[in-house]
Amino acid sequence: TGWTWVISEIMLGFIRTSLICRSVMRAHSKSKVFSRPLFVAVAMHLPNEGRDPKKMTSNDWQKVLTKEQYFVTQEAGTEPPFSGKYYNHHAAGIYNCVCCGNDLFSSATKFESGSGWPSFHSVERKDEVENVKINSDYSHGMVRQEVICRECNAHLGHVFNDGPEPTGLRYCINSNSLKFTPKKVKSSL
Repeated sequence: TGWTWVISEIMLGFIRTSLICRSVMRAHSKSKVFSRPLFVAVAMHLPNEGRDPKKMTSNDWQKVLTKEQYFVTQEAGTEPPFSGKYYNHHAAGIYNCVCCGNDLFSSATKFESGSGWPSFHSVERKDEVENVKINSDYSHGMVRQEVICRECNAHLGHVFNDGPEPTGLRYCINSNSLKFTPKKVKSSL
């Protein structure tokens, strides 16, 4: 059944690519100028819709993530402290998993820990279940609690018991595992 799924996913990908490319070609053929680079760019950046992130292979992830994102989320890597784009980020919104889009942390729970990584004291929940899972991590001669995305098992960072109230926890998270969605401002009209 595993190979059947892989083959059907590949075939669906070819069909989607073919349909999108055909519509791009039609649109550009009506104008007198056809841009091959645009055609190639559209074909290469298809969204990863309809795929179960837990069934994606290393090859699949390498195609949709940057090298840094892949290193952190798929190889349980750690970015250098004070280097991530969300370390000193203060906008209102939600921090999502870069791999699957799962809501992970609210900006309202973000705090300055001095660690060099984005830090949060609480996790987003869905139906009373936290959107992350915690695994014991014995790597590098230490005992830590690894934080992973509940939806796709992406490595996010680690959680420590030295955070502020109300939880006393510090979710120390790599920026490369996150994608920020700004809070929508309500119009006064």
